Amino acid sequence: EEEEEEEEGSAGEEKEEKQAEAAATKAGEEAKHKEGTPKLGRAGPLPISRFQEVFPDIQRLEENEVDESLAAEAKGLGGCDCGKDEDEGCCELGRCPCFQSYGYRTCNSLCSCGRGCPNKALVRGSRLAKRDQIEMFWSRGKNWGLRVARGAEVKAGDFVIEYIGEVLPMEEFERRAAKYDREGMNYQVVVREHFPGPGTTLKHAVDATRKGNVARLINHACDPNLEVRPLRVESSIPRFALFALRDIGPEEELTISYGNPPTGEALEKAKPCRCGTKNCSGFLPYDPAP
Repeated sequence: EEEEEEEEGSAGEEKEEKQAEAAATKAGEEAKHKEGTPKLGRAGPLPISRFQEVFPDIQRLEENEVDESLAAEAKGLGGCDCGKDEDEGCCELGRCPCFQSYGYRTCNSLCSCGRGCPNKALVRGSRLAKRDQIEMFWSRGKNWGLRVARGAEVKAGDFVIEYIGEVLPMEEFERRAAKYDREGMNYQVVVREHFPGPGTTLKHAVDATRKGNVARLINHACDPNLEVRPLRVESSIPRFALFALRDIGPEEELTISYGNPPTGEALEKAKPCRCGTKNCSGFLPYDPAP
């Protein structure tokens, strides 16, 4: 009997060890998605071209991966004929038809206007990203973040970078949000579009937790220097472009607002905010029902 008890005890200890090992492995995998390789950042800022080196477990996307259910409902968008007009400023709000439909929209490759069109910033791509003038940096308390590189600068209204990930229906977004909340990590963004009239708010969700681009590292600030604009290019499904709200100097961190400050019961789950801005609310936004 004593031998049997010893065998059972050994089996129990072995089981506990395996469970602890599995938990440690899971925690390690989650840390890789959340923190990447911190030691690379502690040596100094890195150009965003090294994103995959720092985050080898993130599938880097060059464009959004749209959920099949949303892609099936998407509508293709045509182009404008503004390029036929000699007036180079014709692609402006109130004149160009690209502004007249499907909410916020930008000119696309089907438009007759040239690449210099002021409404083609997203189509042309980010000047800063192409020149590696955006850096990843590591900071204690906030982990990774993005900033303007030394010698570079951003002007108010400039297109800085696109937030890329998996574009999801809200049901799948909420399912993942609950899971990420338990795991203590979340790289999802919800953008709301408000239109005149009751019941005309559209919600768009993009998840860059395991698939996305370097924009997933942008931190929250209660007084951000970037805003997220949902822009439709060649499809009714928007892309998420980040534009500068003001001039941003060299080595200044790039930030967006994650939402409104938490109130009531949401304060119980809210995490402390470390943005350091003068009007900091003290807590990161927490919205249990996006």
